[in-house]
Amino acid sequence: MRKSTRRQFLSKTALTGAAGLTGLSSLSTLAQTVTNTPVPPALPTPNGRVFMSQNSSSIVQWNVNNTVVEQMADRLIGAYYGVSNAATAMKRLVTPQDVVGLKVFASPGAATSTNKAMVRVVINALKAAGLPSQNIIVWDKFRFDLENAQFLPIFQREVQVPIIGTAPDVGYGDQPSYDFEVTGTLIWGDRDFNAKKASVDADGSGNTQLSTKSYFSRIVTQRCTKLINMASLTDHPDFGINGCLVNMAIGSVDNNRRFGTSPYYGVPPIPDIYSNPVIKNKVILNIMDAIITGYAGGPLFKPDFSDQTGQIFISNDPVAIDTLCLRELIALRKVAGIQSPSYFGAHVPACAQAGLGVGDPSKINLQTV
Repeated sequence: MRKSTRRQFLSKTALTGAAGLTGLSSLSTLAQTVTNTPVPPALPTPNGRVFMSQNSSSIVQWNVNNTVVEQMADRLIGAYYGVSNAATAMKRLVTPQDVVGLKVFASPGAATSTNKAMVRVVINALKAAGLPSQNIIVWDKFRFDLENAQFLPIFQREVQVPIIGTAPDVGYGDQPSYDFEVTGTLIWGDRDFNAKKASVDADGSGNTQLSTKSYFSRIVTQRCTKLINMASLTDHPDFGINGCLVNMAIGSVDNNRRFGTSPYYGVPPIPDIYSNPVIKNKVILNIMDAIITGYAGGPLFKPDFSDQTGQIFISNDPVAIDTLCLRELIALRKVAGIQSPSYFGAHVPACAQAGLGVGDPSKINLQTV
């Protein structure tokens, strides 16, 4: 693949490679099993239809009422598909042969990582739709984030499904790859990082492991037939908003720290990466946890810069959700007297321009459930 630049973004640089996937029967073989079956066909075009549920009793004095959140999520998912609950909705989206990956956002820690009650609703709905437990994977970029956020081992024991981090559990595959003009310094967790060489560098020469390439998680390319994007709403120091688009695109590739540098701030890497068929053709649903909204100092939880919003958003359109949530973040920052730089959330309209969803607020159909 040729290198992608900001100027070349409108030419919609294609990403190389086709994804492999397989119906594995056990977690132990996840990293070793590779097939070359094609990615699913393109999903229906995102059309700006967003459903939202808000309940002030879902969060009181920073204490989340999990029962209320479960009721909100179950009703909201069902309503989006015109049925009574999440389980009935999932029967329309998956088959028992699918392997479904739930991409959570764990790096903020236990307080504001993707709400586990919300994740539990989706897991139970998938099981009710006929998926065996081993075909439901909760995942994020790093295992240590999942541990710090208490997805491991506590939540895993409760829900009895695999919960894994790309690093170090499964790593990144050879294809597809994304070549970008900015060179990144490789660190632990990146596919081509060499720990032995790093120990030599530490003796005085500095880290000289550099690369312009990023690789996709094997969870995305080799394991899952479908993905559910479960973000948690916070601000981001490099991209402005850490929403659905960042959660899936940045969370799926290595060597991604370079994407947030000036003058890029996520453009074109985020729209380029999300546009790859291994993501675009597999994400069947986007769910935004905005029970707590962190609008400054994120993604770590800071009560002084957070709002007890009590909201959940759902859509097949990640751009529409992020557009609405970006507007909310900027409004909260303005009330708090915090300036939002010009690049704040620049990747969101860029993703709309790339055809990933609706970015014009006047064309977003927001319905409250």
